[in-house]
Amino acid sequence: MRGKSILLIIGGGISGLSTAFYLQRQAHAAGVPLRDTLVERDSRFGGKLVTETVGQFVVEGGPDSILTQKPWGVQLVRDLGLEDQLIGVNDLPRKVAFLTH
Repeated sequence: MRGKSILLIIGGGISGLSTAFYLQRQAHAAGVPLRDTLVERDSRFGGKLVTETVGQFVVEGGPDSILTQKPWGVQLVRDLGLEDQLIGVNDLPRKVAFLTH
């Protein structure tokens, strides 16, 4: 019997979180026990990605919020089983507004 593999992931942004998810999934499929620790210095996980409600609007923030034009983002959502959590957008205007502060 092999020992448990230990993995340390630094950063709880989308890269660190998705790395932990996929490595856990691969280890489980291969029958390899894996213990991972994810270290994040901020008070919340998610890195620069954030969702806020401002009045009646849902505002997605971040450098690359999940857009359906990004196939890797959609695949991650599917792999996580979160497709029912996606919020559709109005395709008619096809405009994106950026708010900087």
